[in-house]
Amino acid sequence: MKKHEQAVRDAATALHEAISDACTAGLVVGWPLRVDGLTTMAISETAKANRPAVTHLDGSPVERDNDGLVAGEPLNLTDEERAALPRLDPNASNDPAGFVHGTAKKRK
Repeated sequence: MKKHEQAVRDAATALHEAISDACTAGLVVGWPLRVDGLTTMAISETAKANRPAVTHLDGSPVERDNDGLVAGEPLNLTDEERAALPRLDPNASNDPAGFVHGTAKKRK
């Protein structure tokens, strides 16, 4: 492995451990959208919201991930984070009739 690649992997491992430890300690860490945001990522003691317990239909609790999220739950983005997201294509469709073997058919 090349020197720069190994340096990035080592830093990523250290960052993963630090963020996991911070989340376990009750901090909320806002993940940046771009590499340039790593040095200014938001870390907050007060952002942790009191989320209601989520249960399965049988009443058993659903576990949240380290960020306190449940799969399928909407993201809690700031206005700045939401503004940085790429615009959606208003002409995009998930209609499977418009696709043949993974490629879009031309419509008349």
